[in-house]
Amino acid sequence: MKKFALLLSVLFVVLGCQEEKEETPETAALAFSEAYCNYNFKRAQKYCTNESRRILLFKASNTTQEELDQNENVTAEVSDVTLSHDSLATVAVHTSNGEDFLLDLVLREGHWLVKAISF
Repeated sequence: MKKFALLLSVLFVVLGCQEEKEETPETAALAFSEAYCNYNFKRAQKYCTNESRRILLFKASNTTQEELDQNENVTAEVSDVTLSHDSLATVAVHTSNGEDFLLDLVLREGHWLVKAISF
């Protein structure tokens, strides 16, 4: 019983020491944008709703080898955020390759996900 209590207290200490970064619409939009613009569609899918995966699959199916070979290491920055209620947000993103787009995000099961992309 003492071993169990010791193990349980060590587990609480370890879990309590892990720093959790709070996910915000901005952090989700940046992670999605950078993955998307760098043609890392597998990573970008993690930030998509089921509905927006169709857009991602369309983009992936129309990506040429020439585009993949460019590998610019695109970065992104948030230029504006509009929150609607507690679970909806629109994030304006500007990328280092000159693209600007709006992302509609929705909070689902504690995670901000891209619901729609407007180019």
